[in-house]
Amino acid sequence: MIDQEQHEAILQLLKEQTEYFRANPAAARAYFIKAGVLTEDGELAPEYRVDGPGEVEPEPQQSR
Repeated sequence: MIDQEQHEAILQLLKEQTEYFRANPAAARAYFIKAGVLTEDGELAPEYRVDGPGEVEPEPQQSR
């Protein structure tokens, strides 16, 4: 587990990254493409997509 100080440092880092990506949409897009969340054309990658109206979103994976 992480202690309170580590927890607060992580939260601060996430806040800073969020502010940066909000101010720099091109950087955010590049990040999500590199992470595999978006395709090169800016669409959601297939594993994150629900294409049809009858399809159900995948269940979150359970941690072991």
